[in-house]
Amino acid sequence: MRAKSDNEGIDSLKVRQLRRGEDALWRACRCGEWPPDGPKFTDDLGFRPEAHLVAERAGRIVGRMESVLNEPHSAVLIDPIVCDGEDIEEVASVLIDEGLRVARSIGVAQIELVLESYLPYLERLGDLVARLGFRRSYEKALYARDLADFPQAASARPLEFRTIADLGDTAAIRVIGEVLKAPLNRFEMDVAPSLMFQQLKDLCRRNGVFHPEDWQIAYQRGREVGIVMPAMTELVTRRGTILFVGVVPEARGRGLGLALTLKGIQTIAPRAPTALLDSTDVQNRPMRKILEKLGYRLTAVQHYFKWHTTGT
Repeated sequence: MRAKSDNEGIDSLKVRQLRRGEDALWRACRCGEWPPDGPKFTDDLGFRPEAHLVAERAGRIVGRMESVLNEPHSAVLIDPIVCDGEDIEEVASVLIDEGLRVARSIGVAQIELVLESYLPYLERLGDLVARLGFRRSYEKALYARDLADFPQAASARPLEFRTIADLGDTAAIRVIGEVLKAPLNRFEMDVAPSLMFQQLKDLCRRNGVFHPEDWQIAYQRGREVGIVMPAMTELVTRRGTILFVGVVPEARGRGLGLALTLKGIQTIAPRAPTALLDSTDVQNRPMRKILEKLGYRLTAVQHYFKWHTTGT
């Protein structure tokens, strides 16, 4: 389904990029996922208009969609939001279609779409995304936590930590490779450790939040047992997250996953995140238990779809 052209009447539907200073317009079209007010993200130096699309009819914003663009690696289209009273399939279709065009224009290797469970029209989008070339791939559980009452006590586990800033990228890639020999998340299967590390590094650099001194390898009795990579999501909303945490297979079952996650959160805390936001495969019960034990609350299930016609 395509948007009508300007010559087809005053009710034509158009998609354009959000402009600087239009934060209020963006937030006015909401579906429960954004607070009605907040910091002005369009003033941020890293703001990318092509990653913030709005659908407009007769001068009114009737829908919007955000994307995470991390070229040359990936593009993730997130939640086409349709304002009340509008045609859901029509508006969502033109937003996703334009999001695909942008993603293809920057030459990313992979394009995904995320639909979160809070969308009241989630089921209605199933047939639409299939027609647009997407196939369901996996689901993530999205968790959030306030940082105000987070415990600052050190873990009881006898672990030593050294930063990736000191050890270098090669050490990080080596430990990630050991973790991924037995991945617990479906989206980490068949992923090259060096590619995963580079994707996370590039994303943080693009968002102005690359701090390798916060990324740490854990040692127990002199042996590498895991890695944790906390970061800010970006500099405007200032949420904290764990980009990657993992325990090498032979060290699992000792409570080290909890210790590593706690260390990551305590490391990111001095950067004053407004909240903690983390996700994991819905089937990864060990990680879900860790987050719940640390006081996180489940906020949504994220349904991931992969675009299967890249390059055609």
